[in-house]
Amino acid sequence: MASGTNPPAPPDALVKRSGWLAIAAAGLAVFMTTFDMTAVAIALPSLNEDLDISPHQGEWLIFSYAAAMIALGLPAGRYVDQSDLRGTFVFGVLGFAAASMLAGFAGNLTLLIIFRVLQGAFGAVITSTVPVIATRSVPLEQRGRALSIIGVLGPLGAVSGPGLGGVLTELWGWPAIFFVVVPFSLGAVAVALANLNRLNPMTLPQGGLVVETVVVGIAFLALFGALSMLADPEAAGFTIVLLGLVAVGSLLMWWRLPGFAAVRRSLGERMVAACVLSLALITIASGTFNYLPPFAFQVFHGWSPAEVGAVLLFQPLAMGLAGPFSGYLTDKWKPMWTAVIGVGGVLAGSLLMLFGVGSGGVPVLVIALVLFGLGLGLFAGPNQTLLMTSAPPDLRGTSAALSGLGRQLGLSLGAGLATIVWLGSGGDEYLAGEGLQIAFVVAPVAAVCALASFLLLTRRPSTEAPAGRQAPAGTPTGSGENESST
Repeated sequence: MASGTNPPAPPDALVKRSGWLAIAAAGLAVFMTTFDMTAVAIALPSLNEDLDISPHQGEWLIFSYAAAMIALGLPAGRYVDQSDLRGTFVFGVLGFAAASMLAGFAGNLTLLIIFRVLQGAFGAVITSTVPVIATRSVPLEQRGRALSIIGVLGPLGAVSGPGLGGVLTELWGWPAIFFVVVPFSLGAVAVALANLNRLNPMTLPQGGLVVETVVVGIAFLALFGALSMLADPEAAGFTIVLLGLVAVGSLLMWWRLPGFAAVRRSLGERMVAACVLSLALITIASGTFNYLPPFAFQVFHGWSPAEVGAVLLFQPLAMGLAGPFSGYLTDKWKPMWTAVIGVGGVLAGSLLMLFGVGSGGVPVLVIALVLFGLGLGLFAGPNQTLLMTSAPPDLRGTSAALSGLGRQLGLSLGAGLATIVWLGSGGDEYLAGEGLQIAFVVAPVAAVCALASFLLLTRRPSTEAPAGRQAPAGTPTGSGENESST
């Protein structure tokens, strides 16, 4: 059984037939993991009828999935650096399909939460392998387009969740949002097996990874529990403080574990740190947009779930249109400034939704969703490219996991922060219109913070690039590629 870290192989060693087909399979897999995270939000009314789930309990269907992805994300990334890439990807996708099938058959809240945790656990494996597959499947000069596909399909799945989930729930009920991913998962596995080579033996996770998983899992479960209770006016303050202390203590314990050194070395690259932080903040805005509109459109406009889903689809459509263009700009122009323009689109759409969701008509809401989607599409690809290009070659799995961690934290915190502002502004009435509109302020604030953090952290490189190190056009010195193009 192999152990340690395997050196990255050149792209032609990983690819058996078509690198682009392998990237398509990887993109489909990451789309499914983010789709099933957010599709649950619009299915909550149906779940409430069938399983008697309250709004606060419904948050745990989102948080349990995210907590599992976060707890296993970084250990999964380190595992990807040590094991066979193709085998790890296939294991993650098949496990995700099985957990999704079980979730669709769940007959009570407890079972559904358990299967959501399993979904998140296997989703963590998927999101740690996918960027590495895209990075190693094409030459450097095509990497921007490859990673733009991955960078767009991940957020695209998240923003498509409420829209497509609403249509599926309206037609076939809430189990359909889980069953629909199974055939696509099997297809992704078949394409990956046909187009990728097995390069290294599959290894069992080492003991340190298991300990790290437990410690990080406790930390984020405690954190999410505290956030959930902050939105509950009846929650005891002592319990919230206790959960906060557990979260801080667990994170400090993780900081002392050997595995944290890999995280510290990855984040030591300023561009990696900038991309992870800005991605987390942008997905806080995206999480707000995923969580609030289904409620807002029903409260302010009286739309049915199918009507809400149809309008929400404008956002992923705009994002999908922007994705290929952002990949071209990343390879041919300046990835950093393409990402900055994308943040501007997110900010513009957020502000328009904040001021127009209550009184604006359908055209205003559609324009806000389109601007937000275009911004996400322009941001996601170059952000992912800059991160993976700047990552140490032997820690690409860890760096990809950090990206996934930022995304999952953002999506979860977006929903949590929006709920806190919503209930805090609307009094005791959960569907108070005024509080619901004010809650949209989370999105533009997060977008402004993302822009500021990205520009500040990338303003000056931390190190000079070694000789022969290449970078996409517009990448600051010291944040370039760690290996030459083949």
